This record gives sequence, structure tokens and C-alpha cells, in this order.
Amino acid sequence: MDDIDKKVSQKIKETKKYEVNLILSDINNYFRIIKGMMNYLVTERGMGGVYVSATRPSKAMISRLGAEKINMDDVFFVDSVSYMAEGPPASVDNVIFIESPTMLEMMMVKTDTLLRKAKSPDKFVFFDSINSLAIYNNENILSEFIHVLVNSLGGKDVYSFILSVKGETPKNIETLLKMVCDNVVEIGGE
Repeated sequence: MDDIDKKVSQKIKETKKYEVNLILSDINNYFRIIKGMMNYLVTERGMGGVYVSATRPSKAMISRLGAEKINMDDVFFVDSVSYMAEGPPASVDNVIFIESPTMLEMMMVKTDTLLRKAKSPDKFVFFDSINSLAIYNNENILSEFIHVLVNSLGGKDVYSFILSVKGETPKNIETLLKMVCDNVVEIGGE
């Protein structure tokens, strides 16, 4: 376990169900923080859940996290990147592909669908990342989505995490996230 894994474990072990947690990462530790989050949630806590990917294709994330010995069998992906980058992807059991990161409502619907498939009694939802959604969506639409997303996740019996890279999110969006999320957890670059 490296230093980032330890920081992630220390900082998120106190999170609770029904809370929405904003994870603020520095850009240099972005993947290490994702790896630390998945290692803690999946390996240490034995959770299953949904990973919503708007940054990297699910295939790449499954491969990289698998190489880190993180068992992704009870983790399901809502992938809004692959279709846009590679065309219609081949069907995969634990992945639902969405045509574009602009299909925000569809992301929420598919997240709910896949959350029911996770077998673990403790479940999580991990959004990677608001920064990527900000590239494809106008600020007003993304703000509305964040309000609906946080209120939806806060009403579920799950552990919820929204990843954002510090300094790479529009100022108004980062301010909104800090205001509506229950906890703000800064990891990396301290």
C-alpha cells in the first residue's frame, strides 16, 4: 500500500451511507487516487457498486485496476466515453455504454439500473469525473445535473463519491459541488 492508498483509506473511512462526498484530487495523483478509492471500497471493504466513467473508457479502467489486483467482478460501469471515442463498442456484461457524456439523465438512469445488480450488501457510486462532464456540457445544464445527482445519491443507501480535479473544474461548478456535497475530501498534493 503506497502513501496515496493510505491517505485515501484514512480520509474516506469515516464516510457514511446517504452522504455525498466530493473527492478533490490534484492532477498529478489522479489515477493513484482512483486506484486508492477502488482498493479501499472494493478490496478492503468488500463493496460492489457503480463506476460512472466520463474520463476514460471502461475497458481501460477495468484493465488498469485489474492489474492492481482489484477484483472488479461486483463493479459495474456506466461508460460515456467508449462509444464516442471508438464507435459502438462490443457488449460487455458489467458495462452499459452511453453514446455521449452529454446524456446526463441517461447516466443517472443507468446508474440506478446497475446499482441493483451489485451483490454486495454495501454499495458505492463513484463518478469520474465532473471535470470531464464540464468539457461536454454547458455550465447551467451541468449545475442542474449536479443538483439532481447529489439529491438522488443522498437519498440512496449507498456510499457516494464525485471526483473532481482541483483547478480544472469551472469555478462556479467547483463552488456548487462544495456547497451541495456533504463532505469535501482533498487528497494528494498536500
